[in-house]
Parts: sequence; C-alpha cells; structure tokens
Amino acid sequence: MRYIYLLTSILMITFYFIYTKDGYYQKPYHYLFLGIFTFLIFITYNKFVSENFSDTTRFFIKSGLLCCLLVVLSFLAATASMFFYSKKLPKEKHDAIIILGAGLVGENLSYTLRSRVDAAINYYNSNPECVILASGGQGEDEAVTEAYAIQKYMLEKNIPPEKILVEEKSTSTKENFLFSKKILDEYFESKEYSVLFVTSDFHLLRSSFFCKDAGIIGEGLSSLTHPSKINGYYVREFGALMYYIVFENISKLF
Repeated sequence: MRYIYLLTSILMITFYFIYTKDGYYQKPYHYLFLGIFTFLIFITYNKFVSENFSDTTRFFIKSGLLCCLLVVLSFLAATASMFFYSKKLPKEKHDAIIILGAGLVGENLSYTLRSRVDAAINYYNSNPECVILASGGQGEDEAVTEAYAIQKYMLEKNIPPEKILVEEKSTSTKENFLFSKKILDEYFESKEYSVLFVTSDFHLLRSSFFCKDAGIIGEGLSSLTHPSKINGYYVREFGALMYYIVFENISKLF
C-alpha cells in the first residue's frame, strides 16, 4: 500500500505545482481526479476484496488493478511531459512558420485555432522576414478548408498576402507536416531552411515527433488552450500519443 500512497502523493503534488504555476488559466484537474481515484480504488481493495474473495479471484482482481496502475503512471508521465515541453520557447529565428489546423466553426476559426494563429502572428511581428504556411484541409462539418480560414483571418490582421502560403489537403497532424514540407521545399527551392510550427500546448510534444519524422528542421511554439477544454484535450492527447508510440514507432520494427 505504501506505493499507492506514494503514487497518490505524486499526483496531488503534480496537480498543486501545475495549478499554482499557471494560476487560473489552466487547472489540471485530471491529476487531482486520478489521485483521488487511485487512492479510493486501492482502499476498496484493501478493505473489502482482500477479505471476501478467494485467492484466485483476488489474483485476477489484483492483476486488473495493477494494469490500471500502469495506465495511471503512463498518463502521469505522458501528460507531465506534454505540459513541461509546451513551456519551451523558440531558441532562434526561423525562415517559415507552419500553423497546424484545429477545426472551424462554420467558416470562422475555433477558439483553439484562433489561439494558434494569434501566437503565430505575434512571432511573425518580431520576425517579419519569415513566411507563414497555413496547413489544414476541410472536415466533413466545415464549410471551407482550415487553411483558407487561417489565410482569411491573417489578411484581416494585415499580414501581407505574399507572406502567406496555404496547404489545403491534410487531414491529420502527420499530413500537416508531410504536405507542408513539399510546399516549403518548392518555395525555398530545396535550400536549407528552418521552421517554427505553432500548435496548442497539449499538442506540441506529439507534433514535434511528426515534424522530425517528416524530415523538417525546426521547433515548436505553443498556444494556450481554453480552460474549459484543457482536461479533456489532455486525456484525448494521451490516447493519441499512445497510438503514435505503438503504430508509428514499434510497428516499424516488424
């Protein structure tokens, strides 16, 4: 049980650290809930299961609980990595910015996507020599492509049209980078260039993997996520990260 108390303490401390570090904006309640859940489930096991079931039944129940514990530990490690990686700031100036699409509301940018574009514009204003590539295709419930909506928004923000490139075919983060690389290779005439890709804080870590896989030299810049969405996005991103590890990496070994 001491390991359970230790895990619960780690989850609670992580929650407190991130909560106080980011203040009101991002409140990582998933750490708090996981800590309480982990503590309660093992208290239940210790008080009831260990006394009322046979050895065989206890073995299977204990194995299931250990699997749950493994998932909790994986989630803790993954989301903590996402959080701390998102705090990295660009170290140098870049030749191009790639804005990763994130969904639309009709023809307008969603809050998440607008946050990404605003972060890219802020960087561009301090480095106006670079070009901006808007990357994102059209979803089933979207009236236009994400790249088109991004381009329209940037023009409204007085970004020169000759500084904007568009990539309108991608439907995933992997395709964002693969298709964007082809456009940038052509734009820079196969000369060496570096990229700053802009995406949401929770999405930055996995995006950096796809950036490297595509053969792009660059680094990421994160935008903030709406406080009402952050916990759900971290949970979903954990699943996507596990999928990447299994199907994009381990599968290559076979």
